[in-house]
Amino acid sequence: MFETAEPSISQNLPKTKKVELTQLAQIVQLVTLLRAKKIPLSSFLSENTIIKKLFIAVQEGNYRSDDELAQHFFQSDASDRRYITLKSKLMQQVRRMLLFLDLDTLGVHKYTRNRYWCHKKLICLKLLVRYGKWEGAMLLARRLLLKARQFHLMDVTVACLQILRQRAALNCNEHSFELYNRQLEEALVIRREEIQAAALVENIFVNYSRAAAPPINLYSDAVSHCLKLNTLRRKYNTRTLNLYYFRLKILAAELAFDYEATLAICDELESYLNGNPHLNSNSRIAELLLTRLYCCLFLRQFDLGRQFATNGLRLFQRRDFNWFSCLETYFLLELHDQNYAKAAVLYKNAMQSIDLLKAYPQRIEKWRIFEAYLRFALPTLDSRVNACDNKTYQTKFNIYKFLNDVPIYAKDKRGFNVTILIAHMLHLIRNRDIDGLLSKTSALEVYNSKYLRQEVYLRSNCFIRLILTVVYKEFDVDEIQKRAEIHLQRLSRSKPNFASRAGVIEVIPYEQLWQLLVCELKAFSRNEVYACKNGKSAAAEAGITNPESSCE
Repeated sequence: MFETAEPSISQNLPKTKKVELTQLAQIVQLVTLLRAKKIPLSSFLSENTIIKKLFIAVQEGNYRSDDELAQHFFQSDASDRRYITLKSKLMQQVRRMLLFLDLDTLGVHKYTRNRYWCHKKLICLKLLVRYGKWEGAMLLARRLLLKARQFHLMDVTVACLQILRQRAALNCNEHSFELYNRQLEEALVIRREEIQAAALVENIFVNYSRAAAPPINLYSDAVSHCLKLNTLRRKYNTRTLNLYYFRLKILAAELAFDYEATLAICDELESYLNGNPHLNSNSRIAELLLTRLYCCLFLRQFDLGRQFATNGLRLFQRRDFNWFSCLETYFLLELHDQNYAKAAVLYKNAMQSIDLLKAYPQRIEKWRIFEAYLRFALPTLDSRVNACDNKTYQTKFNIYKFLNDVPIYAKDKRGFNVTILIAHMLHLIRNRDIDGLLSKTSALEVYNSKYLRQEVYLRSNCFIRLILTVVYKEFDVDEIQKRAEIHLQRLSRSKPNFASRAGVIEVIPYEQLWQLLVCELKAFSRNEVYACKNGKSAAAEAGITNPESSCE
């Protein structure tokens, strides 16, 4: 995929409108974190003060939309010609900063630093060739070729060999031409194999992530591709081929629900990286750690998972996307271990850094969903996290505000929307909102039979039937527990399906969540049960009603 040239401001303005605020915010965050501090911002940004003001506004993240920024700067909306032009100019200037990132001061691994150096020098090399400065170009090309081979950068290797072969041809040096031509052909073969390996892995991953239930032949495809990649990596032994081999092997183990094998493959990958420390990188360390943490969650190896999570939170930069990924899994791990007080502390840590996720609205929504379950498991959340000075924490959880805060996931009929619906029903029960429950019951039953009929949704289907049993048995705990036995047996026979990343996430395992719900039902007073059986709630008797919202 090639990046198109940046349109100039004098060109047709609708073309510049494709610069989205999220794209701009992500680049601004990166250059803010990694920009060489010895070079002042004035060296990059125009002297036009309004561009600097927009940079600072995007950097601080106090504005959530283009309309808010346009209103602040021009008292207009995002379609304003002046705002579109201003944002496009800033995008051009922050992209220049990417060439001056300082990777040495942040503990970045040697491989990452050298890869960045090689690609910058490749730009310089192409400029020297373009303007005929062959003496300097040849010196740089030979040096760059050695570095690229050392770090298995085949794309840079191919580019250098092309230039060296071209110069040998211009000099009519037949020996050098043949030498570089032979090396280039070998490099092209390896590069093609790397590209094909990437296509194999990405094709498997697309089908794995997109489908609620992975296709039956996906596992066999992954295994056969692993065998092919194993042959290739033994023949050429490049970093890219080795990493794709291990990545696909891990994916195959996940498809087989074999998380112990996944941990063993992670150990194998770590052994390879330790044996080739110059090929290791921060992203590979993060990938290994997060995969292991995920496996510990599914295997219920909570103590080992805590070790990985603690190391991850210490290793990753607080502004790093991986830091939030680690915190999310750590939070789920504590919930699954019924350590709700610790989960509340992790939730507080996430909320204190939530502004850093404004460019990723889905991540923010995910934490809103997490909060709904934590609130149900631990109603006195604010006292546990000492958050009385933070507006993020409310004394009471507003279920209707929660539904408005998760518009993206609410549209996902089979994924997180199931998790949202269950949280909604749980809090209606917690609030004794019988009218709300009764108004949702028929729609929930239709939803369950329409969207959750497949085997992959068996657990969610069972739990929703348990909730419906609560309503149909009029909150009589003894009757509910008798009728619920059949659904609980079906739950016990099925394990959570984590192989599909598009599937339902059990923030709290359903068996555990059912015990919390039974405890809640036992807390109902006789008067409340009587009111339930008569189709009335305490809220209704007091003349209080809640706004209607569709179950779907």
